[in-house]
Amino acid sequence: MQKLMYAVWRNPMEAPPQFAERLRTSFADRLLGLAVLGLRINVVDATVLPGIGLGSDGLRRATIDPQMEAVISLWVHSATPYRFAEVAEVMREAGERIAGYAVMESEPLPTPTEEAPLDDRGAGFAQIAFIQRSVNQDPDAWRSRWLDHHTAVAVETQSTFGYRQNLVVHALQDDGPIWAAIVEEDFPIEALTDRHAFYATDGDSRILEENRGRMLASTRTFIDHASGLDVIPTSSYLRRDPRRQIR
Repeated sequence: MQKLMYAVWRNPMEAPPQFAERLRTSFADRLLGLAVLGLRINVVDATVLPGIGLGSDGLRRATIDPQMEAVISLWVHSATPYRFAEVAEVMREAGERIAGYAVMESEPLPTPTEEAPLDDRGAGFAQIAFIQRSVNQDPDAWRSRWLDHHTAVAVETQSTFGYRQNLVVHALQDDGPIWAAIVEEDFPIEALTDRHAFYATDGDSRILEENRGRMLASTRTFIDHASGLDVIPTSSYLRRDPRRQIR
């Protein structure tokens, strides 16, 4: 089984509510009629708008302009043209632009099944981070810093109830952003606008500063926040769970 992740840019002619609705319903239905073992639609919609501001006003971080507004995760037998041509054809209709990547997924904090119901909106919201690796960073050292050291910091300092790390293996086309990793973190809905809820502090300002400081210090060892990071809060719709598929 192979996992693929696509960043999707909305056509400006399609209003955001229609874009979100189409992706998670009629477009997803078309994909599910093909050889797709799993499908998750993540999209910026009205539910996450309170957290969509940039900088201190919200959770979004942007180095790409315009920024993608959706992420489609697919699990397939194979992304080779022999098995994947029909799916690739449909994917081209997702938005004005797509950028697809084959990834290797690690799930240090699996999302509980009850929090990710099929064919319905998942609990809370999913923050998705797209990470570039600086050209002067050794790939092995960068990967070790992220996976071997940062993972524990992320789990210990935030209120996440689901955490998926996707190491980019290769791009599916030549014209997409050069991302090294895509991270998916499930948070309670309160964390959209409440930093105490985001950093799991129980309202303690001292813990807030400690947890935020630990996260910032850790991420700076492998992420250039100014030029190598894009973050979007999304609603998550699991249309087909690959863990429930037996082939």
